[in-house]
Amino acid sequence: YYDARSPSDMETLLATHVFSPELEARAARLRAAIRASAVTKYGQDAGRMIDLPQGRRTVLAVGQVEDDLSVEYGGAGVAGNLDLLERVRAAQPDAWIVYRPHPDVQAGLRKGHLSDAVVLAHADGIDTGSPLMALVQAVDEVHVLSSLTGFEALMRD
Repeated sequence: YYDARSPSDMETLLATHVFSPELEARAARLRAAIRASAVTKYGQDAGRMIDLPQGRRTVLAVGQVEDDLSVEYGGAGVAGNLDLLERVRAAQPDAWIVYRPHPDVQAGLRKGHLSDAVVLAHADGIDTGSPLMALVQAVDEVHVLSSLTGFEALMRD
């Protein structure tokens, strides 16, 4: 899990180390190779892509397991999935927001369930079956608490 209450080794390294142009170029090639090969934690999802509106800014909000330590210690004060959705709507009042619940929460195995009515009070759609990386690449913006999906979105611009 990620604990944001103090700097991580990675944050310290990035803030204090000077990287050579050669190493930066090597990192860029690795990132390009990862993107080109479609490597992802989430695997090659099957499923039907959700219909996103054309000509409108689209935002993906990714739900998480609320009692996961990464949410408690890495969520920067965001108090769970509802708080995330409320903040996304406040930040993007005119966007078309799609909420993606965590699969374990959706299956009733973990904490963090939001009813459809609660979600749709803040979002315009709910996605439970799109290939996740295809969805990430199809939207204009991705919001997470501390999910690896956020890192994967950054890897894909």
